[in-house]
Amino acid sequence: MTSPDGIHVLVVDDVEVIRTSVGALLAAHPSIREVTFAEDGHAAIQAVAERTPDVVLMDLRMPRLDGLSAARIIRRRFPRVGIVIHSAYEQETMLAKTDELDVTYFTKGRPVRDLVAVLEETVARRSVL
Repeated sequence: MTSPDGIHVLVVDDVEVIRTSVGALLAAHPSIREVTFAEDGHAAIQAVAERTPDVVLMDLRMPRLDGLSAARIIRRRFPRVGIVIHSAYEQETMLAKTDELDVTYFTKGRPVRDLVAVLEETVARRSVL
């Protein structure tokens, strides 16, 4: 899990340009050790099983398996892995659903420093379990 060398983030988004852009921004930050990628919820579950990242940064709306459904499965199988759902949507119902799953909700468009802080907080919170 969390290494003193930094955080391993799995970035999950069905849009390649978003996935790789977010990954590049995160990789440039000193507290991020490794960034890996998945294109949908099914691939995210497989990647978590194979690589055990510290935290998953996952889009909400994706084909095949959406972010909330994937988060539900990841939370059940890998309770120590942090999960941050990121989306352009700020709906009250989505916030309630993420609270139920004990995952963090982060709105796209906020500064990278805010995203990194949320990832660090999420990893710290999950590491005490």
